[in-house]
Amino acid sequence: MPIFKLLPDGRTERRLVLAALVDSTGTGLYIAGSALYYTTQLGFSPRQIGLGLSLMGLVGLLVTVPIGRLVDQLGPRRVLVALNLWRAVGFGALAFIQNWPQFLVVAALLGVAEFSAVPARQAYVGHAFDSGERVAVMARMRVAYNTGFALGSLLTTVVVALASRLAYGGMLVADGLSFAVAAWLVAGLPDHRSEVTARRRGFSGVGDARFLGLACVNGVLVLRARPDPGNDQHGAERLPPGSL
Repeated sequence: MPIFKLLPDGRTERRLVLAALVDSTGTGLYIAGSALYYTTQLGFSPRQIGLGLSLMGLVGLLVTVPIGRLVDQLGPRRVLVALNLWRAVGFGALAFIQNWPQFLVVAALLGVAEFSAVPARQAYVGHAFDSGERVAVMARMRVAYNTGFALGSLLTTVVVALASRLAYGGMLVADGLSFAVAAWLVAGLPDHRSEVTARRRGFSGVGDARFLGLACVNGVLVLRARPDPGNDQHGAERLPPGSL
């Protein structure tokens, strides 16, 4: 048996990989074109964009643990569907903002879902697959994400060539629709929430020194590896923004 297979095996994994591909294609559109949209169509300065994205990140930092508890209580599939729908509305709404205060409001609301989707997705993989399968499943999802980022970035060249508010608005609506499709795909997955997870309470990970050490190292690596989501390269969340 091969150590690693490129093609997903089984309905659950196929839907996860397809959701990753659709999600990341929309994300690729956003990452490659959002900075130009904010500067050329809305007239925002780099400082204004940076403050908005910082607010999104701060909100994400504050809500990740509470949303993690919801994952424990409700199960990762339900929460992941809700997060994807929230992102669909949020990124679609960016197409209709007219000024910086509106951008700040939408960015803050997006922060609720944008940085919690990856942990929820990883929790689902942890519940749905055996320990010997998880790494291969996440690796195939990573391939799908990288492919989608490339496709989305390529499609953005059409938007940049048109250089109109309508084209950029369509780009953002398409990004929102990608999350709606991803939510539909995830909704069709079986619910693998376990009774042990459902009964879990408190913040048990805070007392685990190895877990905290790993989390800190991972955080440093993530900060080092990914540029800002508003830049014209692949960025945080947005990759978490999918992930391995």
